[in-house]
Amino acid sequence: MAREDAPNEGRSKEAPTKVVRVGEGLRSDAGLGVAHLDPDTQMALQLFEGEALEIHGKRRTVAKLAKPLDGAATVRMDGLVRRNANVGIGDEVRVRKATVVPAQRAAVSLVITEGYRIELGPKVHLSVKEHLRDRYLTKGDIVIVPGVGLLGAALPFLVQLVEPEGIAQVFEGTAVEVGDDPVLEDGSAWTSAGAEFAGLRERLDQAERDALYLRAEVENVRKASDREKAEFSRHAAQEVFERMLPALDELETARRALPEEHAKGVGMVRDNLLRALGEIGLQSIPAAEGARFDPYWHEVADVVIDSPLEEGRIAAVLRTGYSYNLKVLRPTLVAVVKKGGSHA
Repeated sequence: MAREDAPNEGRSKEAPTKVVRVGEGLRSDAGLGVAHLDPDTQMALQLFEGEALEIHGKRRTVAKLAKPLDGAATVRMDGLVRRNANVGIGDEVRVRKATVVPAQRAAVSLVITEGYRIELGPKVHLSVKEHLRDRYLTKGDIVIVPGVGLLGAALPFLVQLVEPEGIAQVFEGTAVEVGDDPVLEDGSAWTSAGAEFAGLRERLDQAERDALYLRAEVENVRKASDREKAEFSRHAAQEVFERMLPALDELETARRALPEEHAKGVGMVRDNLLRALGEIGLQSIPAAEGARFDPYWHEVADVVIDSPLEEGRIAAVLRTGYSYNLKVLRPTLVAVVKKGGSHA
């Protein structure tokens, strides 16, 4: 489980914070600015898919939360998000639900190695602005734009300004500016003095870095392929389970409706089927009268006013829910006690 940070003095009403280890993101995540949490950490942080995840490594950055992935106390993200947080695989980072404000203004500039010069036309400016819509941004991050590249490689853009400061989300009304002049990765201006000589030396250094990077990428692709095969198998099993849930419901309905001598046989068939499915990961979600309602695992289908139970307790279980590898396939439908109110 992820461990909680010690509370910071002088702060109040902050979102829960967890310390987790950095893992590698999916190959399909490249350049999208997303990250995955393990289910336990995601539930503890009260985060939902699509919300902003604040990540504190050696620097602060933000990513859009994608679907949960297995792994104990882990945040998985691609190399670009790791670069923005200035961390590597295996490092520890603090994560929490980000406080996001609408971006009134944002400015980005092309990051380019000294010695090169690329002119960005109106179509590129439009593509950048369209891609940034709905993205979460913070100053100093690097973003890439699909379709904007050179020799097959995506060109990086540096977020130089976000107003208001902090973590902001770009929306249709945000004034997005794309700088005409390229900058270096640290944000300093590109200069042409000595550009030719500096460019040649940089290209030699870059060639060496690229060779090392490509060697590492080949190994990463191999490992990613193995992981994706395993993940595909899990998704296939999940789809089969989801299609079987109505059959399990029908067996349970039949067990309750049939005379006792017939219901016993139907119940045995259902129990044997659940036992076999449980061996490959399907689990019923526990719920019982008097237990506390948990919004992650349960769904309210009815409200009970007159009950001796405390408010927020389950008054009745209406339909069994199921999970697979800690992911909810279908929540358990329950009736919940509510004091002094009216039926929903």
